[in-house]
Amino acid sequence: MLHAPAERAAAAPTDCVRVIDGATVAIRQGTTTFVIAWTDIVAVRSKNKRTFIATANCVFKSSAALSTIVDALSSLGLTRIHRGAAVNAGRVRRLAGHGKHRLVLTLDTGEDFLVGRQFQRSVRARFGFKNP
Repeated sequence: MLHAPAERAAAAPTDCVRVIDGATVAIRQGTTTFVIAWTDIVAVRSKNKRTFIATANCVFKSSAALSTIVDALSSLGLTRIHRGAAVNAGRVRRLAGHGKHRLVLTLDTGEDFLVGRQFQRSVRARFGFKNP
């Protein structure tokens, strides 16, 4: 079995997501590049060293770190809400506090996300709420 050189393997994931213009994103998966509207991206999740970019119609799998994808798309409104998740801020419809340290974010798809404690302050500030 042949392995890619370390430099090439390390550089490849950083180019998997790229903003083409203000509203269009290119996502490379394998040898194919998909061009989608930014508004189609719902959320980005990380699990078992894989990152999943969920859109309105499908899910893209990437080996890039969640932080790399968040950095690439934060200028468009991708907001980190948990160490393993980020959401499209334009799709947030409700922010609800449940108890002292529990904050739940609901998207326009009806999907609920638990906001991590270390991200609650920045999430509340992003949506115009004072911190408790």
